Amino acid sequence: MSSKTENFSIPLPGENLREYCEDSIVVLSPEGIITYAHENWQELIENNYLDPKRYAEGTDYLKICDEASVKESEEAAALAKGIRDVINGKMKKFKFQFSSHDPDEKHCILKIHPLSQNCPTSVILRYVDITQKKEKEKKIEDEISTWRMLFEQSLDGLVLIDQNGKVFKANQKFAEMLGYSLEETHELHIWDWDAFFSREHLLDMIKRTGNKKIITETCHRRKDGSLINVEIQGSSVIFEENKFSFCVCRDITDRKQAEEILLHAKLIAESANRSKGEFLATISHELRTPLNSIIGFSDMMLTGTAGNLNEKQTKYLYNISNSGQHLLALINDILDLSKVEAGKMELDLEYFSIPDVIKQVKAITEPLALKKNIDIDVDIDPEIDSIKADRTKFCQILYNLISNAIKFTPDNGRIEITAKHIGNIIEISVKDTGIGIAMNDLNKLFQPFKQINPYMTRQYGGTGLGLALVKKYVEMHGGKIWVTSEVGKGSKFTFTIRY
Repeated sequence: MSSKTENFSIPLPGENLREYCEDSIVVLSPEGIITYAHENWQELIENNYLDPKRYAEGTDYLKICDEASVKESEEAAALAKGIRDVINGKMKKFKFQFSSHDPDEKHCILKIHPLSQNCPTSVILRYVDITQKKEKEKKIEDEISTWRMLFEQSLDGLVLIDQNGKVFKANQKFAEMLGYSLEETHELHIWDWDAFFSREHLLDMIKRTGNKKIITETCHRRKDGSLINVEIQGSSVIFEENKFSFCVCRDITDRKQAEEILLHAKLIAESANRSKGEFLATISHELRTPLNSIIGFSDMMLTGTAGNLNEKQTKYLYNISNSGQHLLALINDILDLSKVEAGKMELDLEYFSIPDVIKQVKAITEPLALKKNIDIDVDIDPEIDSIKADRTKFCQILYNLISNAIKFTPDNGRIEITAKHIGNIIEISVKDTGIGIAMNDLNKLFQPFKQINPYMTRQYGGTGLGLALVKKYVEMHGGKIWVTSEVGKGSKFTFTIRY
């Protein structure tokens, strides 16, 4: 509609004018008198907080402009001059942009056209409201300003790449990463610095880049030929109606070097751990042979096979046998632990009854509990029956937990063994009324050879391997183990195993 208004010629103001334009229209005579004012003109005057009567038909509009010019209004002076130049034929048309003085600050363009080719001539003044357009332009300018600030001040390298792989725009950080000047980067293509992907692959990646962010790692070649490791987050953006690949480039060379150092240290530690396990296994095997002989011969002598023994000889042989048994158990634990850590321990899976195994282990440990007058209660969920697991290791898990509970529970105490069926797992707990464990000592429980308190070790005995093996066996079955405890009130060890 605006293009028609600018190009058509209006011989006389009147009803036809309303058909062509909804903007604020005013017609001035050659003397500058308002001879016609469109109704939208009245709204414009009122919205600008001006007196409608002063700008009605019959008013000398040029006089108003001149009066405002005297009051140092440059806009009014420029407007008056433009109107007179069009009236007198010095200009074919005149365009004037200004802002209103109302609180909303509207923006308008005033377009002035002659109504005839005679001079002087009446002129038509068309006021076009461009407030919304200005607001959109300001919003775009603000967004561009914000984007430019982030682009230039980013600590990461930022680069816009067109569909041909050429740099459209880059920030200073990107140039510094590659060792180029900012001007030099604008002459580069992506394959000039990417040392990992081929040109064809890079172009294909650019074409396939969508709005979804893609994260990848690659290697960039700097201007001096050196290489750096870079992490790239890429996505497509539309800028100036063209599609670009927007890449955020972060130098991760230091991180990669640190990862390599950690990996190397891990490999060394694993190698040392394997060597330790192999050494322990070898030593354990070498010690078990003479120990079995010592235990066997001492037990044989205690039976009287080699002759009658006096009281002192019998006592000494019992000490030899018991010490040998204790040392053999310790060596077996060390050997089992080294096998687990070396990944050489395997599960011998079979179906067995959990209630039967719990009762069996209770029967084995009950004599130890009776010596301290400790009650052992068992509560098994009726739904629990058979399970497929390693029966021997399951028994050892229970035996270690129950024997530990007996060891650290004072006389006349109580131990509760519970088994629950929860979903597809079995949860088994061993709860005692023992001495309890301090909160800051809980993290030491399942570590090999770790003792919570040296005094307790001397008082209760043990090597610190039992719970470490328990944890390994539980994890081999895909389960978890944890403990809750309170000093002076007791502990509760709970483990799960798949049903």
